[in-house]
Amino acid sequence: GDIAQVDEFGSIAIIDRVKNFFKLAQGEYIASEKIENFYSGNNSFINQIFVYGDSFQSYLIGIIGIEEPMLLKLIKNSSSLGSKISTHEQLLAKLNDLEVRKFVLKELNNNIEHTGLYSFEKLKNIHLAIEPFNTEDDTITPTLKLKRPNAKKKFQTTIDELYKEGPIV
Repeated sequence: GDIAQVDEFGSIAIIDRVKNFFKLAQGEYIASEKIENFYSGNNSFINQIFVYGDSFQSYLIGIIGIEEPMLLKLIKNSSSLGSKISTHEQLLAKLNDLEVRKFVLKELNNNIEHTGLYSFEKLKNIHLAIEPFNTEDDTITPTLKLKRPNAKKKFQTTIDELYKEGPIV
């Protein structure tokens, strides 16, 4: 069930699992775990991520679990949102406002520019939460691995809303 890639030196590297691959509307195959690793490894203000793509859509969306204190610090330092959001309560109240999501998504995508991801591999819309996945609702395993079918089921309404809204960046 593993997908491997052979590099220019003839070395084999495991890049993902077959069950984590899906196809977008334009026919491009997506390795969601690879993309999730790039986003989480290059953005210290996120702690959980679920990248989702639909075969009838041409772009990816994400459910992002944030590190609230780190995101608040980032927002306070921004020129556009710093004056509007300065407390934890304000951040929680406005977490999924369009302006906040656009700001966070731009930060996420700016921080992965150096990774070489193609445009179709970058998130175009997101939903933010404090801890969207946990073992109690069976969306992650005890070893903190995401259970994609369960996460999709839990967030199906949100996924539909994000696709209905369309790309925000």
